[in-house]
Amino acid sequence: MEIIIGFKEEDCRVAAQLYAQAFKRKFENLIGDEENVSALLERGINPNYCLACYHEDELVGLAGFHISHHSLIKLNLFDFIQQFGLIKGLFKGILSRLVFYRKTAPKNELLMDGIAVHEDFRGQGIGSHLFDELFSWTKAQGYEAIHLDVIDENPKAKVLYERLGFKETSYEKVPYFIEKIIGVSGVTHMRKILK
Repeated sequence: MEIIIGFKEEDCRVAAQLYAQAFKRKFENLIGDEENVSALLERGINPNYCLACYHEDELVGLAGFHISHHSLIKLNLFDFIQQFGLIKGLFKGILSRLVFYRKTAPKNELLMDGIAVHEDFRGQGIGSHLFDELFSWTKAQGYEAIHLDVIDENPKAKVLYERLGFKETSYEKVPYFIEKIIGVSGVTHMRKILK
C-alpha cells in the first residue's frame, strides 16, 4: 500500500465512484442512484485535496479535506444543470447546497470531507493508515486540530474516530424535512487536537 497527497488525474472517475459508493445513503434520495452521484461528483472532484491510498497502482481509498475554501468535492449549480437539465438541476443543486452546507474550520484547523475505502479492501486497516498519514501531514502543515462530522446512522465510524482520539464537540439534530430527504437523523461534530 502506498499513501500519497492527491490522487492521479486519470483516477478522477475512480475517486468519484469511491465517494459515491461510500456515501450512497446520504446522496441517493436527493441526487439519485450511485451512477448519477458518481457522474456528478466527477464534475467537481479535485485531486489535490485528499490523501490517496493505492494498492498495486489501483486507487482503493481516499481521505478528503477542506483547506480554506477549497475541498475534495466542490460542485456549483452549473454542474447540477449539466447533469440533470435545467429544472431538475436547479432543484437538486439548491437543495443540495442547503442540506450539505458545512462551515469552514478556523485557519489553524483542518476540516475533513470524509473517508472512503473500496468495498473489496474494507477491514484491512486502510482507513486507519489514511488517518495516521493525515495526522502526520496535518501536523507538518502547521494545523493544530482536525474536525469531522459523523452521522447517527454510522456508529461504527464514530467508534473508530473516538479510538483515533477524536472528541465530540457538539451534536446537531437534523431537521425533520432534511432527515426525510437524506435519511440522516443527527450529526456529531468531532475534533482531534494534534500534539
